[in-house]
Amino acid sequence: EPAKQAWLSALENLPNYRLVIFTTTEPTHFDLVWRSRCKLVTLKPLAPETIRCALSAASSRPLPICVLDDLTMTAQGNLRAAYHVLEQHLITASPEDDAVQQNVAEITEQRMEDKTIPKSQLPANRKT
Repeated sequence: EPAKQAWLSALENLPNYRLVIFTTTEPTHFDLVWRSRCKLVTLKPLAPETIRCALSAASSRPLPICVLDDLTMTAQGNLRAAYHVLEQHLITASPEDDAVQQNVAEITEQRMEDKTIPKSQLPANRKT
């Protein structure tokens, strides 16, 4: 509470030539007093390719494209969420798990090409 009051005081006494930027994905977590002193700027979600590239660069090990695609889709354009799901994936999935997931994706794609399974039976993130 004291820190919040100190920030509020600083915001109220801020010179016109100064700007403080707070970023959040949860603006409702700021109480009404704070929000009344802020201008809300809504940003568009990042493009999937941007998220995919960021995840690939941040990963401590190479990830199959199907894994990157799944993580990208889960993040829904939010880079913070993307890094969070990447971290969770790296903690819980081994490189062998990634290889299995890649094999499943390849088999699914092959069956789709061979028309042995209809598109309607594919997982939602594997439809083309």
